Amino acid sequence: MKNELTIKRLAKLIDAGTKIYKVDEFNGKVQIIEGIAFTNDEPNILISKYRISFTDQLKALIETSKFQDSLYRPIKRGVILIDIVDYSKGNSLYFASILTVFNTILNHIILKLQNINKLIEQIIPSGDGCYLIFNENINNDFFKIVLIIINEMNNFQDDVLKKFSEKRDSNNKLHLRISCTLGETDFFYDISGNRNCYGIGLNDAARILSSGQNEILRKYPNEDSLDSVFFDKTVLNQASSLIKSLTKNSSYFPTINDLGYVADKHDKKRQIWWLKDLPLDRSIDLYFNKSGNKSQ
Repeated sequence: MKNELTIKRLAKLIDAGTKIYKVDEFNGKVQIIEGIAFTNDEPNILISKYRISFTDQLKALIETSKFQDSLYRPIKRGVILIDIVDYSKGNSLYFASILTVFNTILNHIILKLQNINKLIEQIIPSGDGCYLIFNENINNDFFKIVLIIINEMNNFQDDVLKKFSEKRDSNNKLHLRISCTLGETDFFYDISGNRNCYGIGLNDAARILSSGQNEILRKYPNEDSLDSVFFDKTVLNQASSLIKSLTKNSSYFPTINDLGYVADKHDKKRQIWWLKDLPLDRSIDLYFNKSGNKSQ
């Protein structure tokens, strides 16, 4: 009876968004993160240990996706943060129009990617854009999707403007800024009961984006950063490799600028690179095939 009550309590804690620190079947224990206490500004994580028999009922609970997502298991995954430029300008109809374009193009891209493989683990709306959290199986390739997003965003808007016989130049379109990193992420269930994501990777993506933009304003006040990408050393190799393959025997000349070590609002310095002058051309095919490689 006591075991059944403990299992019910575990289920309720998971529904409330509690993180499970560790499951130890060998010793008959489940460890739960209860809270946090500070001693001299140093955090002390408070973890309770529940003794429990690993019955079929408990094992069935553990096997559920909700329990698995509640386990504390930070893993390095690719993180992209997309920011819609000038989102805050205009009225509610303007917002609705922006979100129509943004949601339509992202759905189009995601459907193509997901039909190939489960490449995107989680999408987190941020109000003026979103985070994309990628499957850890493509940690060495996910940077391609940055170029896909910017390229498809341009192509989709060209088609809409053509339909309405509008002039198709950069001044008529929505623009994006994107940051990219490879960092720790983990899952949890938020206050709405929805699967969500947290982690250092998300924090770093936000700081790379804001710090990169500020550094451009400081160093290159006469240049814009529209439809460009900021990233750190965790994705430098795959970004460099992709740009090299694009520029080989072609007329595309995107450039990677090293912005140096840039301090964020917490005075933490990180080296940031800025990728600009990206090719916006329908002939570029960057979608993955089933093996995870570039389409032929």
